[in-house]
Amino acid sequence: MAIPAFHTSLFALEPHITSDSDGWGMAYGEWLANKLRLRGYAPEPVRPDTCGWNMRIQQEGFMLRIHCMLHEARQASNFDALHLPADTWLWTTQVVASTPLFKGFFKKIDTGFAKNRLEQEISAALQAEADLHLLDEPEFDYDDA
Repeated sequence: MAIPAFHTSLFALEPHITSDSDGWGMAYGEWLANKLRLRGYAPEPVRPDTCGWNMRIQQEGFMLRIHCMLHEARQASNFDALHLPADTWLWTTQVVASTPLFKGFFKKIDTGFAKNRLEQEISAALQAEADLHLLDEPEFDYDDA
């Protein structure tokens, strides 16, 4: 399940952020952490990451994390189809599940259920917020980054 991308004025960009900084959009991370706590998750603190942030949700058995990146709309390969001003900031969210090398070596660890459930919870939180403008699949080519 893909988590919808969105644009909004609800989460201000930090004034110290520049185009080559880490930690963009930490306000969205805090907002999402609070929504997930209400749904029974225990997220770790939001941490700055390349052009965004990440947050660990689970470490036992396997790692479950959320990554967020900010992009200018002009960076989308399908920019014309989005019908947005070029300098609109688009928020993308991704859930990543990984197993430690040796933990999954002898017994396969199924991360699919937990990953799908978390993606559904995030999507539901985003859809419930009226101030977010969800988008139909902006496409980003990360090979050029």
